[in-house]
Amino acid sequence: MDRSLDVVTAVLTAVGGPPGTAAASVLYEFARRPEWQRRLADELGAVNPATFRTAPPSAAPVTHRFVKEVLHLWSPPLLLVRRSTVPFDLGKTRLAPGDRYLLSPHMMHRDGRVRNGPDLFDPDRILPGASHGPADRTCYVPFGWAPKKCVGANVAIVQLMALCHLLCTRYRLAVHRPDEATMALRFAPAPEKLRGRPALGNYMVRMVPP
Repeated sequence: MDRSLDVVTAVLTAVGGPPGTAAASVLYEFARRPEWQRRLADELGAVNPATFRTAPPSAAPVTHRFVKEVLHLWSPPLLLVRRSTVPFDLGKTRLAPGDRYLLSPHMMHRDGRVRNGPDLFDPDRILPGASHGPADRTCYVPFGWAPKKCVGANVAIVQLMALCHLLCTRYRLAVHRPDEATMALRFAPAPEKLRGRPALGNYMVRMVPP
């Protein structure tokens, strides 16, 4: 069985750090969701390249929502370490200045108390009136919390949208049994059993039957 896509995702997650794992997660969700492949292909195939380069989120809002939802489900890294600068009372636990504590964007995004349908893949959740949102902006933290939020957040979103553009306009992506692909949670989400072949050519996503 061809494992070239396995190799691509392994390299991304092993050496790319958070940007690489985010890109691998985009490949994972793109391969497993044919309805969103079609929506992205329709949008990106029709978008003006110059407009997309100038303002990707406004030029391709469906793709923008897709990327943001991938980061909602699979935000890297899973845990962040912070140090308390002031005394902080958490009820049963009290932090003194200098104490270290963990924050998890992954757990925040999966918390049903702050987000409806937290485990569902629904890029349309941020649209007005959506049944699974919109969530409070303070509860969407794939790039961490201020004041230490990643300064490259906007660049990262654009890069992931550019990856979607390549998948829809320049490459063919053939995936073997996409429903068998799984996501392992390590230092960051890491796709497993995502087997197939990316190749140059006109856009086509081909799901290879068993």
